[in-house]
Amino acid sequence: MTWFLGALLMPLSAQLSNQIVQSLKKGDVNAFSRFFGEEITLIIGKESSELNKEEAKSKLNDFFIEASRRS
Repeated sequence: MTWFLGALLMPLSAQLSNQIVQSLKKGDVNAFSRFFGEEITLIIGKESSELNKEEAKSKLNDFFIEASRRS
């Protein structure tokens, strides 16, 4: 029974992983933030921050804006 349940959940897990990767590649903070809890630890470079979901979205958005300016 456990194996069967794992086999059913495997495609879902792979699909979620793909959605996370694609949202990061696109710099899509709104899509990526769907996977956040209400509070997260956000680590960018050497800086670590304990943030609520909205603060994390804002900080990540700033990160992607700055990254796009550099490229």
